Amino acid sequence: MTTLPMQTSHAPSAWSVPSVSRVLAFIAAAFEVMEEAQELSREAHKRYPFVAW
Repeated sequence: MTTLPMQTSHAPSAWSVPSVSRVLAFIAAAFEVMEEAQELSREAHKRYPFVAW
């Protein structure tokens, strides 16, 4: 019976750091879009306060 070699290094590999930064950038962009949508919604409600959304 043979065994598989084990990887001894537990440091993050080179490909994981850029992917994490891309995910964080996407999440930040999503929050920015939601914040802008809320701001536009507030402005529209101030302009047209009696319109049912």
